[in-house]
Amino acid sequence: MWGSMVVLLMAALQGSGAVLQWQGMSGTRTEAETLVIKDQRAWTNLWAELKRDPPQPTLDDKHIAVAIFSGTKPTAGYTVSVRGAHEESGRYVVEYVETGPAPGKMVAQVLTHPWVVAILPASTLPVVFKKLAS
Repeated sequence: MWGSMVVLLMAALQGSGAVLQWQGMSGTRTEAETLVIKDQRAWTNLWAELKRDPPQPTLDDKHIAVAIFSGTKPTAGYTVSVRGAHEESGRYVVEYVETGPAPGKMVAQVLTHPWVVAILPASTLPVVFKKLAS
């Protein structure tokens, strides 16, 4: 049912709490893009776009979701993951990492569209995304 999607639960950086995230290699967006999802309708629409049933838990007033689409990649082996979020200088900074296949590693020669959706603690501050070095 979830295909190549991987479910991860990991400790977030800088004390922002737990991050629940879902990843995949076959997203629907071919350009790099970020989204902030703050309500149940947008949450349901995002999962419909990804052609998947919305996972539990659902969003509540104490959480938001973010989605990061990496755009088209030339092979398999690329991933994107959220490392955490924190408040800084009047902004809610979501930190993420994009990784590619290891040098010399054999990977499928197929176009992929890596994505990640993560649930984070809610903040009233404007959300910005910060790509970290892998």
